[in-house]
Amino acid sequence: MKDNENLIKFGQEIYSKHPALRPFLSFIKKSFFNRPKFSGWGMTSIHEPPWENNNDGKKFLEINDYIKALPTGVKKLHKFKALTPRDTVFTNMKKGAPVHVKSAWIYNDLLKYWNLENSEKIKSSEKIKWVYLKPNTLNVKSNDLNSAKPTESALDFFYPRLVPGGVILFDDYGWDAYEDTKNAIENFFTNKPGILMKLPTGQAIYFHNN
Repeated sequence: MKDNENLIKFGQEIYSKHPALRPFLSFIKKSFFNRPKFSGWGMTSIHEPPWENNNDGKKFLEINDYIKALPTGVKKLHKFKALTPRDTVFTNMKKGAPVHVKSAWIYNDLLKYWNLENSEKIKSSEKIKWVYLKPNTLNVKSNDLNSAKPTESALDFFYPRLVPGGVILFDDYGWDAYEDTKNAIENFFTNKPGILMKLPTGQAIYFHNN
């Protein structure tokens, strides 16, 4: 919400100008703004979990239609599995687990969470699609705006210039203080081709297919 955005910006200004108040401000931030919404899979997140909405389960499966990837072998999945409590969403991984093995476990865990048991899980020794992004044709490293109106203006400029298969990563999508930005992003992509998908980091990623 806008009031939350203004309050956070006000707090950031005080934090930078008054070092003596920083411990108190850090306590306020942790107590009221950074309350965890998800804990599991070796992480705690204060962001909106992407698996709260069952419609995202369908997006999760459809995403393969929008990305081009190279097959990578996944071996010995259970070798990297660590002790995992029953009530957690994600399987805990041992230290040193390859990233594509972690991805296979996440995929299987989300199939179970979204009750997509009819979809085939990834098994050991199978090959999965692994994405390698191409160079950024727009030559833009980052455009972190932290506000709804500039985000809308940036989308108006960059969206027509996206190549097929291009992606846009939104940094503050899942933060409580930036609900206006989230709504602006969702409204922009209404009736547009491609998929807007939430991430457990509080970010969101848009896959362009036109």
